[in-house]
Amino acid sequence: MKMDRILIVDDKEENLYLLRALLQGHGYEVVSASHGAEALIKARQNPPDLVISDLLMPVMDGYTLLHNWKADERLKTIPFVVYTATFIDKQDEHLALDLGADDFILKPTEPEPFLARINEAMAKAKSGLLTVRATSTDRATLVNEYSEVLFHKLEEKALQLEEANHVLQEEIAERKRSELDLKYLSFHDTLTGLYNRGFFEEDMERLERGRQFPVSIVMMDVDGLKQTNDREGHAAGDELLRRVAYALNAAFRAEDVVARIGGDEFGVLLPNTNAAQAENAIVRVRHILQVNNEAHGGKPICLSFGVSTAEQHAPLADALGQADENMYREKRGHYVSKNDHEKSGA
Repeated sequence: MKMDRILIVDDKEENLYLLRALLQGHGYEVVSASHGAEALIKARQNPPDLVISDLLMPVMDGYTLLHNWKADERLKTIPFVVYTATFIDKQDEHLALDLGADDFILKPTEPEPFLARINEAMAKAKSGLLTVRATSTDRATLVNEYSEVLFHKLEEKALQLEEANHVLQEEIAERKRSELDLKYLSFHDTLTGLYNRGFFEEDMERLERGRQFPVSIVMMDVDGLKQTNDREGHAAGDELLRRVAYALNAAFRAEDVVARIGGDEFGVLLPNTNAAQAENAIVRVRHILQVNNEAHGGKPICLSFGVSTAEQHAPLADALGQADENMYREKRGHYVSKNDHEKSGA
């Protein structure tokens, strides 16, 4: 027994796949086309028993296919079923029916009611009950109606694309903000906002390869941070570190790299800076700290400093080591002075 052939027309492969699976599963032979022009060629070569067509497609849309279908003497008596998810307004349905569509079904429709309507159209065609209806409107009106429907649909699609583009731009902007945030976090200390050790070491390598000598390095250590944490809690210690960061940012130039190396230790890279200029920078830090201490009251912030200067192409690692050594020497001196003061007070 010969199976009934259905031509399905849709530009989306997944839609064709689902329709093909449904119809073949219920005993129909299925032929497919991806647009109206392809459907017309296949239908004229071997007319199907019924066609199911989408409306919004490239090359030739479903309305144009429907118009050509009903104008073709061999095809006009073959049932034409519109199956659309895009043209869903009453005006869209009215135009399709005016052009001769035998049914107008909206996507998605459940398999059972969908198949019932396909079977009904097929049965009417076989029994001769499906007749070619004369259009209720003249050609000029149909052309105007088609143009209006198409214009509104294209306008709607343009708005959807504009909205999608806006969402995409927002997502791109958010992704860029996230990337910038990640980049910032990868190079900065979260507590103080200063550069971190990784950036400090990376910039040391850059300066060593460059032409900004002499390069001075200032290392600093906060005296008594552990005691502040133990006595007053870590929140007090964190506030003390933020005050140090504020003083360092105020004292050094924009081109200097001010970093929290870790814990209570800070470092500064000063390009194009000789030893005397580096010592002057330390004087500025001491002055700003003095003003800061007077404003805050309580236990004053005290820093131990060490400085070293590298001349043309000298290894900056050596200068860093020397600055560290000088800083710890000063720190030991602070503790000796403090102990002597406490003993004399006793």
